[in-house]
Amino acid sequence: MKKAILLFVVVFISILSNGICVAENNPAVPDSINSQEKTELALLKMKQNHELMMRAVSDDKEDVLLPIVAIVFVFGVPAIVLFLILFFALRYKLKLQKERYAVVEKAIECGRELPDSFFEESSSKKPLYSKKRLSTALTLIALGIGILFFGLVAENKYVWAFSVIPILIGLGQLLVYRIEEKSRIEELSKEEQNINEQE
Repeated sequence: MKKAILLFVVVFISILSNGICVAENNPAVPDSINSQEKTELALLKMKQNHELMMRAVSDDKEDVLLPIVAIVFVFGVPAIVLFLILFFALRYKLKLQKERYAVVEKAIECGRELPDSFFEESSSKKPLYSKKRLSTALTLIALGIGILFFGLVAENKYVWAFSVIPILIGLGQLLVYRIEEKSRIEELSKEEQNINEQE
């Protein structure tokens, strides 16, 4: 709709300007130019003005379109990727939960009891997760130290200041790992004491 209105305004202005220009440039039009030639000249000028306006409008579209596309890609694509990652992670988790419920349902139908270990989170997963946390912590600390050395060599204080972020996150992960390991060792020692007392 906007294009149609803009086109109408351009044609209307070009018609008016062509009529005024013809009258100003040729106050006394000689008889040698007949009305058909006048019309052809006016149409030719209108066509030229129309082409100039369309080029200007298309240039404006390109100037406006580029920032819009850039903003969409800079903010939209990461948001979409994050949404897809969360969607598939939650979908996978729900699928595992449904499978677990199906096993419980079949066990109830068959009249079998499931062991208590089925309902508890397996203890084999905790050390694996703990090792993963340690690996992540050491990787982040090493990454931060690498960025720190790069900033010092490049003599850029912003780069080495940025290196503090992964170092601190890695140190936090390492601290959590130590606390988890300490509590896991205490739990194992309590379980061993309980077993020894029962015997």
